[in-house]
Amino acid sequence: MTKGKILEWLLRLCLGGLFVWSGVVKLQDLPAFLESVGNYQFEFLNEPYDAVVTYTLPWVEVFAGLAVISGFGKSGGLVIIMGMLASFCWALSDAWSKGLNINCGCFSKNSEPVNYPLKLAENVGIFVVALVLLIMALRMRRKSEG
Repeated sequence: MTKGKILEWLLRLCLGGLFVWSGVVKLQDLPAFLESVGNYQFEFLNEPYDAVVTYTLPWVEVFAGLAVISGFGKSGGLVIIMGMLASFCWALSDAWSKGLNINCGCFSKNSEPVNYPLKLAENVGIFVVALVLLIMALRMRRKSEG
């Protein structure tokens, strides 16, 4: 196995594992996650739509993470993860602009308010990892086809 393949596998394991873990943590306490979603005070995300997000997003995280780890649907999983990360960044930016002192709801119910600059930087960093993995996957696909 080449160094590039080992690096790609480790990045997939870490990224996919992060999203599987995040989804499982949310699934273990859906009422707390519902509260976290409501704390963002989105005008368009009132009942019952907040519950739709609450009950579907963790499963999307789990399945996208598993796709990245397993390699089955890897590119699709990466695109979904990148879309979620972009959405998370938008939601954090919106909450920050409103001056909300909330917990992000990313991994667990926590009484600590989110550090917006740090959480946005974290999400951008994770997005870059997903983008690198997607580029690697597309290059490998191109090589195998040509």
